[in-house]
Amino acid sequence: MNKTALEFEKKANASALLKLAFLQAFGSVVFSLGLWYCFDAREALSGLFGGLTATTMSLFMAARLFAVHRLSKLRSVAPGEALVRFYITAILKIIFTLAMMVIFIVVIEVSILPFIISYLIAAVIVNLLYIYLEAKEPEEEYDPRVS
Repeated sequence: MNKTALEFEKKANASALLKLAFLQAFGSVVFSLGLWYCFDAREALSGLFGGLTATTMSLFMAARLFAVHRLSKLRSVAPGEALVRFYITAILKIIFTLAMMVIFIVVIEVSILPFIISYLIAAVIVNLLYIYLEAKEPEEEYDPRVS
């Protein structure tokens, strides 16, 4: 594992995940306010619900993974068991995400495009920006010969 990965792993704690969830929610609110300014309240709420879906599911997965991490500190957890728990968490996240999307799109009848765009902003773009900014090292310290 290289130095960048080790530094990022040290920063991956509960407060970092709460910060990420806050940034996801903040990005969703900003996008929703932009929709409200440009269109109307229906599109703004659609964007807000899309971001809420992504943020809620990120917090759900983080909570489950931290529970597995705490369990592994209490007792010895086999790598296979940890992997199975991770896959179960990922499957549950997908199921709950689809269920929330169906509820918002079918029952509440949100606008689909703002909903999906806001979901992608919160779930993908904010995450990638956060990882890029948190894991980035200053340029002068980087030496490609050392890995």
